[in-house]
Amino acid sequence: LIEQEAIELKNRFSTPRLSMLEDADSGQLDDIDIIPNDEMLLAISEKGYVKRMKPNTFNLQNRGTIGKSVGKLRVNDAMSDFIVCRAHDHVLYFSLVFTLIK
Repeated sequence: LIEQEAIELKNRFSTPRLSMLEDADSGQLDDIDIIPNDEMLLAISEKGYVKRMKPNTFNLQNRGTIGKSVGKLRVNDAMSDFIVCRAHDHVLYFSLVFTLIK
């Protein structure tokens, strides 16, 4: 019965395949393949803390303020830089810290 139904389906839908099947990378997925490559904003504090956020969570208020809360900062720490990048980007960041000794 199964064989007869399979033959009937084959005869009923006998058009040739329209798509091409290719074997690429043996079907292996890396961790990076399942992470969307969305735009990101990196906020870097003066003491070296880094926070990643989506740009739509950070709105400029045009009143001399930085917009929505970037997050809690430690005492005597402030945001020093903001970098716009994508989730799959590699970021190499250099900063110079000068300490005045009296």
